[in-house]
Amino acid sequence: MDGLQAAVLNVKLKYIDDWTEKRRQAANSYDSLLSGISDVMTPLVYENNKHVFHLYVIKTEKRDSLRDFLSAKGISTVLNYPTALPFLEAYKRLNHTPENFKNAFSNQSKILSLPIYPEISEREIEYVADSIRIFFDSN
Repeated sequence: MDGLQAAVLNVKLKYIDDWTEKRRQAANSYDSLLSGISDVMTPLVYENNKHVFHLYVIKTEKRDSLRDFLSAKGISTVLNYPTALPFLEAYKRLNHTPENFKNAFSNQSKILSLPIYPEISEREIEYVADSIRIFFDSN
């Protein structure tokens, strides 16, 4: 890290607690608004743990069609981990099979990151959640 990057990060550190709290609030809103949609699994946060929600990742069997639907509505989503680490080219020599990493293999085709950042508004979260509900009500 060079001096300029360190200076920028030094300024940003003053806001990290506030930004993290805003992300947690956004995640709580998503959790509440997406509850009751049986086709969507929201992030699990264990009791006595605090998640920073760098990403808000849902899991659904209809990931690709949901992603297309949301994109058509102007909602950006991300496939942060389209291939689980054990199945990347770099690890091919280890000859991993889906049975070796059942959850990772299964989840790689089901996880989708929704928009989340400190400045996301409640209205934007509601739009995303409502769009997801509409998708599953019609599919």
